[in-house]
Amino acid sequence: MRIAAGVILIIVALANLAGGSIYALGGAAVAGSAEYAKDVNNDAKKEKMADEKQHKENAENIGDAQKAGGALAGVGFYLLILGSLEIAAAVLLFMGKKANFIRGVCVGEFIGIGAVAGVIAAPGLFSIVGGVGAILGLVASGSIAKAEA
Repeated sequence: MRIAAGVILIIVALANLAGGSIYALGGAAVAGSAEYAKDVNNDAKKEKMADEKQHKENAENIGDAQKAGGALAGVGFYLLILGSLEIAAAVLLFMGKKANFIRGVCVGEFIGIGAVAGVIAAPGLFSIVGGVGAILGLVASGSIAKAEA
């Protein structure tokens, strides 16, 4: 079971590293674009190209975009860190050591599934595989803890 959990965690880690990179870059791009739009909106107000109502509406939309970009980038960075930790946990599963570290990473995987589902609202195949890997990792870490004791 340790080997199966380790293999699944490596697969999920690669998906988390790829997805985390995309979310972090995409979120940063959205937030950066919103910052540029904020400058354009302020310039339009100064040059009387937009009335006060339009300026306020644009400012609210730009603020929403900045928040969304920040949330995406945050989830992306979390997934990057989680992917790195999952590779370490998979190696430790293969070695049969450090049960508490493995447990922490598996709990982190469940938090990651919730974060992706909460921000992006589209849990997919890798969320299910990640959940299975986390459950197997938790079960395997129990046997490792018994062997360590």
